[in-house]
Amino acid sequence: MNVTPGLGMLMMGYVKRLNSASSLAADFMFNIFSRESISTFGYRYSLEKAMVTGTIDSTGKLSTLYEEKLSPGLSLLLSGEADYAKKDFKFGVGFNIGA
Repeated sequence: MNVTPGLGMLMMGYVKRLNSASSLAADFMFNIFSRESISTFGYRYSLEKAMVTGTIDSTGKLSTLYEEKLSPGLSLLLSGEADYAKKDFKFGVGFNIGA
């Protein structure tokens, strides 16, 4: 738990490792001044050469990322985000070059 009095934020998070390849997480943020809060739930699953992560939050935003190692120093990234409250949908493709 983290409290930031100057910003009026209360933040809590929890991560549960299910096994060596997967984990679940939850996060909660509350603004004391505006009385707004947001909850986020996420997952991570690791494969031999790839990883899948995703989140869904209390505003209706769903996002996921697929990362696959093509070779040492080169990864393919596929991502998607759906914000149902704003009716905004995005998809992305990218490469990560580096160590």
